[in-house]
Amino acid sequence: LLSRAGFSANESLEAIGDTLNLARAGGLGIARATEIAADTLRGFGIEAENTVRIVDVLALASSKANTTVEQLGQALKFAAPIARGLGVSLEETNAALAILADSGQKASIGGTGLRRVMAKLESPTAKARNTLKSLGLEAKDVQISSVGLTKALARLAQAGISTSEIFDIFGKRSGTAA
Repeated sequence: LLSRAGFSANESLEAIGDTLNLARAGGLGIARATEIAADTLRGFGIEAENTVRIVDVLALASSKANTTVEQLGQALKFAAPIARGLGVSLEETNAALAILADSGQKASIGGTGLRRVMAKLESPTAKARNTLKSLGLEAKDVQISSVGLTKALARLAQAGISTSEIFDIFGKRSGTAA
């Protein structure tokens, strides 16, 4: 199954035990667990020998939040590529997705929302820059590739961002994920 995702025979062998553990942890079939593991490994550029990291992070997030391994896998399809590009770790991404899941934004909705939040903070519009300025912040203060996701969101919270300002920065489609 991993070979269909572009893994070599050796990589597949390294990952198969951990993938079985993911299937057990998530109550999934082996095919779906393999797909989630492969997509997550590739999405974050993690080597197959580190599949146990994927299993641990997804199992922990699904046990601590109102979400499942399946829903996290769906969310990661959307969030992982931009998170990786911005230097946001697998762990931090899953923590953010778990928080979104606890507010009802699960699976593809949570993943898409997080992807949009990261994109809007990384490259804010002129309107968003003006809103940031009114909060005493500059775009560089919340640029994820420079300060990280958690720090960027903490700075917005510390600045006392209002719901209206959230929508000014993130837009109507992304604002609910912020």
